[in-house]
Amino acid sequence: GIVLLSGAEESVLTSVQKLGESLNLNMFGSLPKPFSLEEFESTIRRFSSSQQPSKSYQTTNTPLSFDLDKIKHYLAESWLYPVYQPQVNPTSMKVEGFECLSRMCHPDKGFISPPVFIDHFTEQGLIADYTLLLVDKALTETIRLLQANPTLVISFNVSALSLNQGFTSDFLNVVSAHNVDSKQVTIEITETSAICLSDEALYAVSKFRTQGFNLSVDDFGTGYSTFLQLNDLPFTELKVDKTFVDRIAENDKSYKIVKASIMLADIMDLKSVAEGVETIKQLNLIKELNCNLVQGYIYSRPLLFPEFSDFLNNFNA
Repeated sequence: GIVLLSGAEESVLTSVQKLGESLNLNMFGSLPKPFSLEEFESTIRRFSSSQQPSKSYQTTNTPLSFDLDKIKHYLAESWLYPVYQPQVNPTSMKVEGFECLSRMCHPDKGFISPPVFIDHFTEQGLIADYTLLLVDKALTETIRLLQANPTLVISFNVSALSLNQGFTSDFLNVVSAHNVDSKQVTIEITETSAICLSDEALYAVSKFRTQGFNLSVDDFGTGYSTFLQLNDLPFTELKVDKTFVDRIAENDKSYKIVKASIMLADIMDLKSVAEGVETIKQLNLIKELNCNLVQGYIYSRPLLFPEFSDFLNNFNA
């Protein structure tokens, strides 16, 4: 891996870092001079640990082949399965929510990186069906936990490409079938998709809010986000992207972007969530900025439900 050590200004280091990444170099980050040995070692540890989970994933170009029946089979066999990552209030130190993510352990190819199979499902027009199946499986696992903790909230990623009247009706039916309070469900919409919301998608978003569901703009600060979206769409939550959180302790511009995002959320009465928090230094800065919730390896990796249930019991004890 490569660590940039330079006395150049931060914007130059950031540009060089981006160039290295575009050339597929293993960039561990940058340190402006002067720096201490402790800062250097911390950078190596942080970026090394963040690389480790990806080593178990296959990023092969070998094409995946799926249809709806195969997805159902993989879910039934637990080759496709949900995992849960806690969202912690850094002031009260209580878990207030958790995000449902998905993983795949292919019987032939091993672990497949989530962006690989999610992109495949999207390209094949299967993402809406997969989302509904994942929500059903996740609520089957977590229903007792949610009912026992009525203020706990579960979040699901939903592509804006899925948002139409049919999907909305099916989503409502799945949640209703499990007797889960809509206020305990957050729907995370990626902002790069949200900018292209169709009339049907706008109907879906409005329907979800009138039914009491929470709406989150995911990965805020990347892609095509605009203030117009926050003004026109009934979001209740803003998630600060990991890209900026990663660099909050080393890059002044990233710090200012995170600060401005959290301030914006506060001004607009939105809940703020910082994702990808991995170090104590990052956590302390996020806490100083009065972010409502923190999500990341600083507290826990995404966990299978039995592990998550144990984590929750021990953490909130």
